[in-house]
Amino acid sequence: MNGLDNISNKILAEAEDQAKEILAGAERQAAEIAEKSEADAARELAEGRRAIEARRADLAEKARLAASLEHRRLLATTRQELIGQVFSTALDRLIHLPAEEYRRLLILLAEQALADGEGGELLFNERDRAAHGDAVVSAINAKLVSGKVSQVTGSVQGVVETVRRGGLPTIDSLKQSVKSAAEGLSQGRLVTLAEDCAPIPGGVVVRRGKIELNCALDVSVRMLAESMAFEVSALLFPEGA
Repeated sequence: MNGLDNISNKILAEAEDQAKEILAGAERQAAEIAEKSEADAARELAEGRRAIEARRADLAEKARLAASLEHRRLLATTRQELIGQVFSTALDRLIHLPAEEYRRLLILLAEQALADGEGGELLFNERDRAAHGDAVVSAINAKLVSGKVSQVTGSVQGVVETVRRGGLPTIDSLKQSVKSAAEGLSQGRLVTLAEDCAPIPGGVVVRRGKIELNCALDVSVRMLAESMAFEVSALLFPEGA
Protein backbone atom coordinates (compact mmCIF):
# COMPACT_ATOMS: atom_id res chain seq x y z
CA MET A 1 0.00 0.00 0.00
CA ASN A 2 2.95 2.24 0.57
CA GLY A 3 3.63 2.46 -3.13
CA LEU A 4 0.02 3.29 -3.90
CA ASP A 5 -0.05 5.87 -1.12
CA ASN A 6 3.08 7.46 -2.45
CA ILE A 7 1.60 7.70 -5.91
CA SER A 8 -1.62 9.16 -4.56
CA ASN A 9 0.24 11.63 -2.42
CA LYS A 10 2.39 12.64 -5.38
CA ILE A 11 -0.69 13.17 -7.58
CA LEU A 12 -2.38 15.16 -4.85
CA ALA A 13 0.74 17.25 -4.36
CA GLU A 14 1.04 17.96 -8.07
CA ALA A 15 -2.69 18.84 -8.23
CA GLU A 16 -2.30 21.11 -5.28
CA ASP A 17 0.69 22.82 -6.87
CA GLN A 18 -1.23 23.29 -10.12
CA ALA A 19 -4.19 24.65 -8.19
CA LYS A 20 -1.92 27.10 -6.43
CA GLU A 21 -0.39 28.16 -9.75
CA ILE A 22 -3.83 28.59 -11.29
CA LEU A 23 -5.00 30.56 -8.26
CA ALA A 24 -1.90 32.73 -8.32
CA GLY A 25 -2.38 33.36 -12.04
CA ALA A 26 -5.99 34.22 -11.49
CA GLU A 27 -5.05 36.61 -8.72
CA ARG A 28 -2.43 38.26 -10.94
CA GLN A 29 -4.93 38.57 -13.77
CA ALA A 30 -7.51 40.00 -11.40
CA ALA A 31 -4.95 42.49 -10.10
CA GLU A 32 -4.02 43.50 -13.66
CA ILE A 33 -7.68 43.87 -14.56
CA ALA A 34 -8.30 45.94 -11.45
CA GLU A 35 -5.25 48.11 -12.13
CA LYS A 36 -6.32 48.60 -15.74
CA SER A 37 -9.84 49.44 -14.66
CA GLU A 38 -8.54 51.99 -12.19
CA ALA A 39 -6.35 53.53 -14.91
CA ASP A 40 -9.26 53.59 -17.36
CA ALA A 41 -11.52 55.07 -14.73
CA ALA A 42 -8.93 57.70 -13.86
CA ARG A 43 -8.43 58.54 -17.54
CA GLU A 44 -12.14 58.77 -18.19
CA LEU A 45 -12.55 60.92 -15.08
CA ALA A 46 -9.77 63.25 -16.25
CA GLU A 47 -11.28 63.46 -19.72
CA GLY A 48 -14.66 64.16 -18.20
CA ARG A 49 -13.20 66.92 -16.04
CA ARG A 50 -11.46 68.48 -19.05
CA ALA A 51 -14.70 68.34 -21.05
CA ILE A 52 -16.62 69.92 -18.18
CA GLU A 53 -13.98 72.64 -17.80
CA ALA A 54 -14.03 73.36 -21.54
CA ARG A 55 -17.80 73.53 -21.48
CA ARG A 56 -17.74 75.80 -18.45
CA ALA A 57 -15.20 78.11 -20.14
CA ASP A 58 -17.29 78.14 -23.32
CA LEU A 59 -20.46 79.00 -21.40
CA ALA A 60 -18.60 81.69 -19.43
CA GLU A 61 -17.29 83.28 -22.66
CA LYS A 62 -20.74 83.19 -24.25
CA ALA A 63 -22.22 84.76 -21.13
CA ARG A 64 -19.52 87.46 -21.19
CA LEU A 65 -20.16 88.24 -24.85
CA ALA A 66 -23.92 88.28 -24.31
CA ALA A 67 -23.51 90.63 -21.33
CA SER A 68 -21.21 92.89 -23.37
CA LEU A 69 -23.66 93.05 -26.27
CA GLU A 70 -26.56 93.75 -23.91
CA HIS A 71 -24.52 96.47 -22.21
CA ARG A 72 -23.78 98.11 -25.56
CA ARG A 73 -27.41 97.82 -26.61
CA LEU A 74 -28.63 99.39 -23.39
CA LEU A 75 -25.99 102.11 -23.65
CA ALA A 76 -26.96 102.92 -27.24
CA THR A 77 -30.65 102.96 -26.29
CA THR A 78 -29.95 105.24 -23.34
CA ARG A 79 -27.93 107.59 -25.52
CA GLN A 80 -30.71 107.80 -28.09
CA GLU A 81 -33.24 108.47 -25.34
CA LEU A 82 -31.08 111.26 -23.89
CA ILE A 83 -30.54 112.82 -27.32
CA GLY A 84 -34.27 112.56 -27.95
CA GLN A 85 -34.95 114.27 -24.64
CA VAL A 86 -32.66 117.15 -25.66
CA PHE A 87 -34.65 117.85 -28.82
CA SER A 88 -37.96 117.22 -27.04
CA THR A 89 -36.95 119.81 -24.46
CA ALA A 90 -35.94 122.21 -27.23
CA LEU A 91 -39.35 121.79 -28.88
CA ASP A 92 -41.14 122.39 -25.58
CA ARG A 93 -39.11 125.55 -24.94
CA LEU A 94 -39.88 126.88 -28.41
CA ILE A 95 -43.60 126.26 -27.97
CA HIS A 96 -43.57 128.01 -24.59
CA LEU A 97 -41.49 131.05 -25.55
CA PRO A 98 -42.80 134.41 -24.28
CA ALA A 99 -45.61 135.66 -26.51
CA GLU A 100 -43.60 138.33 -28.38
CA GLU A 101 -40.64 136.04 -29.00
CA TYR A 102 -42.92 133.24 -30.13
CA ARG A 103 -44.72 135.58 -32.55
CA ARG A 104 -41.39 136.66 -34.05
CA LEU A 105 -40.54 132.99 -34.50
CA LEU A 106 -43.82 132.37 -36.33
CA ILE A 107 -43.17 135.35 -38.60
CA LEU A 108 -39.65 134.10 -39.34
CA LEU A 109 -40.90 130.60 -40.21
CA ALA A 110 -43.62 131.98 -42.46
CA GLU A 111 -41.24 134.40 -44.21
CA GLN A 112 -38.81 131.58 -44.99
CA ALA A 113 -41.61 129.55 -46.57
CA LEU A 114 -42.90 132.58 -48.50
CA ALA A 115 -39.50 133.73 -49.77
CA ASP A 116 -40.55 133.08 -53.38
CA GLY A 117 -43.26 135.76 -53.12
CA GLU A 118 -46.04 133.42 -54.21
CA GLY A 119 -48.17 134.10 -51.13
CA GLY A 120 -50.62 131.59 -49.70
CA GLU A 121 -52.81 130.79 -46.71
CA LEU A 122 -51.29 130.53 -43.25
CA LEU A 123 -52.52 127.75 -40.99
CA PHE A 124 -51.83 127.61 -37.25
CA ASN A 125 -53.02 125.40 -34.47
CA GLU A 126 -56.13 126.65 -32.69
CA ARG A 127 -54.25 128.34 -29.87
CA ASP A 128 -51.74 130.12 -32.10
CA ARG A 129 -54.41 131.18 -34.61
CA ALA A 130 -56.34 132.95 -31.89
CA ALA A 131 -53.29 134.54 -30.26
CA HIS A 132 -51.03 135.32 -33.22
CA GLY A 133 -52.73 134.56 -36.54
CA ASP A 134 -53.90 138.04 -37.51
CA ALA A 135 -50.71 139.68 -36.22
CA VAL A 136 -48.44 137.34 -38.18
CA VAL A 137 -50.41 137.81 -41.40
CA SER A 138 -50.40 141.59 -40.95
CA ALA A 139 -46.67 141.69 -40.25
CA ILE A 140 -45.79 139.61 -43.30
CA ASN A 141 -48.08 141.58 -45.60
CA ALA A 142 -46.68 144.84 -44.24
CA LYS A 143 -43.14 143.72 -45.07
CA LEU A 144 -44.23 142.56 -48.49
CA VAL A 145 -45.93 145.87 -49.28
CA SER A 146 -42.98 147.79 -47.84
CA GLY A 147 -40.65 145.97 -50.18
CA LYS A 148 -42.79 146.72 -53.19
CA VAL A 149 -43.10 150.39 -52.17
CA SER A 150 -39.33 150.55 -52.08
CA GLN A 151 -39.26 149.30 -55.65
CA VAL A 152 -41.80 151.93 -56.72
CA THR A 153 -39.84 154.60 -54.89
CA GLY A 154 -36.77 153.61 -56.82
CA SER A 155 -38.60 154.01 -60.11
CA VAL A 156 -39.98 157.43 -59.14
CA GLN A 157 -36.58 158.49 -57.81
CA GLY A 158 -35.16 158.08 -61.29
CA VAL A 159 -37.61 160.66 -62.62
CA VAL A 160 -36.82 163.03 -59.76
CA GLU A 161 -33.10 162.81 -60.43
CA THR A 162 -33.70 163.64 -64.07
CA VAL A 163 -35.59 166.82 -63.06
CA ARG A 164 -32.90 167.80 -60.55
CA ARG A 165 -30.25 167.63 -63.22
CA GLY A 166 -32.28 170.17 -65.20
CA GLY A 167 -33.73 167.76 -67.63
CA LEU A 168 -37.34 167.02 -68.29
CA PRO A 169 -38.54 163.43 -68.32
CA THR A 170 -39.95 162.32 -71.61
CA ILE A 171 -43.45 160.99 -71.96
CA ASP A 172 -42.02 157.55 -72.55
CA SER A 173 -39.87 157.69 -69.39
CA LEU A 174 -42.88 158.81 -67.34
CA LYS A 175 -44.94 156.00 -68.76
CA GLN A 176 -42.18 153.53 -67.99
CA SER A 177 -41.94 154.81 -64.40
CA VAL A 178 -45.68 154.50 -63.92
CA LYS A 179 -45.61 151.03 -65.48
CA SER A 180 -42.72 149.95 -63.27
CA ALA A 181 -44.51 151.28 -60.20
CA ALA A 182 -47.68 149.39 -61.12
CA GLU A 183 -45.76 146.21 -61.78
CA GLY A 184 -43.88 146.59 -58.52
CA LEU A 185 -47.09 146.81 -56.55
CA SER A 186 -48.77 143.98 -58.41
CA GLN A 187 -45.91 141.52 -58.17
CA GLY A 188 -45.89 139.34 -55.10
CA ARG A 189 -49.06 138.03 -53.60
CA LEU A 190 -50.27 138.83 -50.14
CA VAL A 191 -50.90 136.13 -47.57
CA THR A 192 -54.18 135.38 -45.85
CA LEU A 193 -55.22 133.65 -42.66
CA ALA A 194 -56.82 130.27 -43.32
CA GLU A 195 -60.26 129.63 -41.87
CA ASP A 196 -59.28 126.20 -40.58
CA CYS A 197 -56.51 125.11 -38.22
CA ALA A 198 -53.61 122.68 -38.56
CA PRO A 199 -53.06 119.73 -36.17
CA ILE A 200 -49.55 120.83 -35.20
CA PRO A 201 -47.98 121.57 -31.77
CA GLY A 202 -46.70 124.93 -32.96
CA GLY A 203 -45.30 126.75 -35.99
CA VAL A 204 -47.08 127.41 -39.25
CA VAL A 205 -48.22 125.68 -42.44
CA VAL A 206 -48.37 127.56 -45.75
CA ARG A 207 -51.09 126.31 -48.06
CA ARG A 208 -51.26 126.98 -51.78
CA GLY A 209 -54.18 125.12 -53.19
CA LYS A 210 -53.46 121.43 -52.67
CA ILE A 211 -49.83 122.06 -51.77
CA GLU A 212 -48.80 122.60 -48.16
CA LEU A 213 -45.41 123.79 -46.93
CA ASN A 214 -45.06 122.33 -43.45
CA CYS A 215 -43.11 124.64 -41.13
CA ALA A 216 -44.46 123.07 -37.93
CA LEU A 217 -42.04 123.26 -35.02
CA ASP A 218 -41.94 119.52 -34.45
CA VAL A 219 -40.98 118.98 -38.10
CA SER A 220 -38.29 121.66 -37.87
CA VAL A 221 -36.88 120.18 -34.66
CA ARG A 222 -36.95 116.67 -36.15
CA MET A 223 -34.96 117.90 -39.14
CA LEU A 224 -32.46 119.49 -36.76
CA ALA A 225 -32.25 116.25 -34.80
CA GLU A 226 -31.33 114.36 -37.95
CA SER A 227 -28.59 116.84 -38.89
CA MET A 228 -27.27 117.63 -35.39
CA ALA A 229 -27.55 114.28 -33.60
CA PHE A 230 -23.80 113.67 -33.83
CA GLU A 231 -22.96 117.12 -32.44
CA VAL A 232 -25.41 116.74 -29.57
CA SER A 233 -24.05 113.26 -28.83
CA ALA A 234 -20.51 114.68 -28.70
CA LEU A 235 -21.65 117.29 -26.18
CA LEU A 236 -23.51 114.79 -24.01
CA PHE A 237 -20.80 112.12 -24.19
CA PRO A 238 -17.49 113.99 -24.74
CA GLU A 239 -15.42 110.94 -23.81
CA GLY A 240 -17.52 108.48 -25.78
CA ALA A 241 -18.61 106.77 -22.58
